[in-house]
Amino acid sequence: MDNCVNSFEDQKDDLVHKKKSQNFGYVCGSINLGTNVIAQSPTKPLNFFHSSRWSPDGSTILSLTEDQCLNCWNVPFSDLSKKADGPLNFSKHLSYKYQSPETVYSYSWYSRMKLDDPSSNLFAVSSRDQPIKLINFTTGKNKASYHMIDHQERYQGSHCLQFTNDGEYLIAGDKNCLHHFNIRTGCKEPVMTTVTHGYKVPLWEFSLKGIQSCFSLNPMDSKTLAVGTYSNRVGIYNDCGRRPCQLEFSIERGNGVTHLQWCEDGEKLYVGSRCSDKIEVWDIRYVRDMVYALEGHRGDTNQRILFDTDKKDEILAGGTDGSIRRWRNKDLVEETHVTGNYDLTVNTVQANPINMQIKCVCYGNRIYKYEKDESEEEDESKEKDLWTGTVSALQVWMD
Repeated sequence: MDNCVNSFEDQKDDLVHKKKSQNFGYVCGSINLGTNVIAQSPTKPLNFFHSSRWSPDGSTILSLTEDQCLNCWNVPFSDLSKKADGPLNFSKHLSYKYQSPETVYSYSWYSRMKLDDPSSNLFAVSSRDQPIKLINFTTGKNKASYHMIDHQERYQGSHCLQFTNDGEYLIAGDKNCLHHFNIRTGCKEPVMTTVTHGYKVPLWEFSLKGIQSCFSLNPMDSKTLAVGTYSNRVGIYNDCGRRPCQLEFSIERGNGVTHLQWCEDGEKLYVGSRCSDKIEVWDIRYVRDMVYALEGHRGDTNQRILFDTDKKDEILAGGTDGSIRRWRNKDLVEETHVTGNYDLTVNTVQANPINMQIKCVCYGNRIYKYEKDESEEEDESKEKDLWTGTVSALQVWMD
């Protein structure tokens, strides 16, 4: 863990290190993964942040990095508010590090998590060809494992996980079905599987086809679950995913749904997808056509971009150009560049669930350059793909 913390303390002058004058706010805390090593691909060991999420009690950030580690950071809010000469480096507040044996597909906080209750300090993680694991980051122990088995008796990973609000069930997405695991009993097998497409779904029901990629529970009705798929389809289910499917629609753009976010009143659903420069807005009361799209999203990437609501009818989202944008209704009202001299994808913008003035921002990638290979003959010279290091940060912003 010491080596991990030391690497996080590497600083880069061209990253954001001081208070911002933009309306979005200013950086009050930061962890930087920055290096200036020159190496040649395909060897790519340098680390950077993939995504991050606030805990339900707003005390801790769970982040995923390129080396397939999940890190829990206890954010020192009292120290952040006192720091006046630039953002506080809170890398020393790493409380737990989980190393996945395979590529991490998805992870989710336990919905009843409270930092002062060690028994509730849980998160679930799903990795390729591995059982879903329920980890207690206070004890560092694997509390339970949950099995998704394919027709060849192999473990499958889930691309989306969601705890029900009462903390009793973990919902895991699969291809053409979703599974419910009982957290209280600890049973490894799903206690219920809902088939969403195929011969088991009657013709008079809505059918949701494809690999399920993201979930979102309605804030006004905790049993209404929105399900997105990599087949560009979205389904709305009652009772946390039980059939019948109440509504189903196809998005107009993109190459697979990657993020769903309800508005505060639970009537509109924001839909983000891969390789799309717009966030679609659908009114689930009248699902005939898309209501409108948020223009200028700059989401032309296969990477997941996690966005969030901020105040009523406002939404914050990052983009591939290193900027965070704010929309009010369908109008773009604010744009702030946060990645210094580099145009990197801002993969996470999330408001603290307890204090929405505090935001978590995450970005990172390798920096590439190209050089001609002089060792080759002049007529056969090739460009070598070099990367000069990584630029990455996990930041806490305040309005």
